[in-house]
Amino acid sequence: DPYMEVVVSENAVNVAEDESSAKLAAGEKMRLIDLMYAAVLLSGNDAATAIAEGVSGSVDAFCQDMNQLAWALGCENTNFVNANGLTDPYHYSTARDLATITRVAMQNPTFRQIAGTTRYTLPKDNIYRSREIQTGVKFILPSEKESGTYYEYSTGIKTGTTSAAGRCFVGSATKDGVTLIAVVLGCTTDKARYTDTIKLMEYGFTQYTSTSIAEIYAMNP
Repeated sequence: DPYMEVVVSENAVNVAEDESSAKLAAGEKMRLIDLMYAAVLLSGNDAATAIAEGVSGSVDAFCQDMNQLAWALGCENTNFVNANGLTDPYHYSTARDLATITRVAMQNPTFRQIAGTTRYTLPKDNIYRSREIQTGVKFILPSEKESGTYYEYSTGIKTGTTSAAGRCFVGSATKDGVTLIAVVLGCTTDKARYTDTIKLMEYGFTQYTSTSIAEIYAMNP
């Protein structure tokens, strides 16, 4: 239930200074959907942990649930040991597995909506007044058109950065009824993850030709 209430724990807000955070407070009561917006738009590691604890009771149990789902999807080269993606030798995935997981996630209308959102208002709760948040994903921000990182057909989704993994991005785009997902890992600059994604999308769209049953029939009745 995306509207279930979650109480943010002390464990969730215990993030290091160099980690991205949604600035949540221990004891804060938030809807799961608002935590999801905070995790996706702000890359909030505190929100990711709060989601894990709210959905599965603990981060360990959540990772177990995620691993079971990943393996059920055929993602044999993926293993989760945390909810925030921070570096751990037992926490890993591949471009193909991330694309597989993303394809399933984007079939969920709630996730699809969140992934393509540029601005969102976190409602007033028992700790904070309402707060407006903005995505850090330049791929979907029209204001980044001049920088060459915005893509007009973009529909999401999410960046990820650690010193070990480099600058990563899972992106989606829809053009002429065709939807593509691209995964880039280990980029050396922030801009490169977007420009590489745009090149992949442009190539991908050239591989499809839009047609109709009527046109196919006309060619060979």
